[in-house]
Amino acid sequence: MNLHLPSPRAIERRGLRLQAMLATRTEGNLYFKLNLGATRQGVVSRPDALVRFQDLQFGEIVDCWVSAWSTGGNIVFLERLEATTPIPEPPEPIVGKCDRWRRRQRGY
Repeated sequence: MNLHLPSPRAIERRGLRLQAMLATRTEGNLYFKLNLGATRQGVVSRPDALVRFQDLQFGEIVDCWVSAWSTGGNIVFLERLEATTPIPEPPEPIVGKCDRWRRRQRGY
């Protein structure tokens, strides 16, 4: 699961496709194992996203995409990947000061 990612930090990319295994369900959240180290976990917490995961049972693996991540990088927020789900295109990288990649400002 997720062997295509070279390191745990590689998950910090909006729109990245990955697999997640349902580990814990609480009232308002779902927690997933990602096979990217002991400290990284996937979370689904938005009510409209939780509806898309309601048929999932413990231990099942589902295809997802990364919608956001915490500043510490240990929590990755997930959306379910379905045929009708629009996946945002990754931002176009540009080389900026000190050869760092930055998001292009799109005026919104």
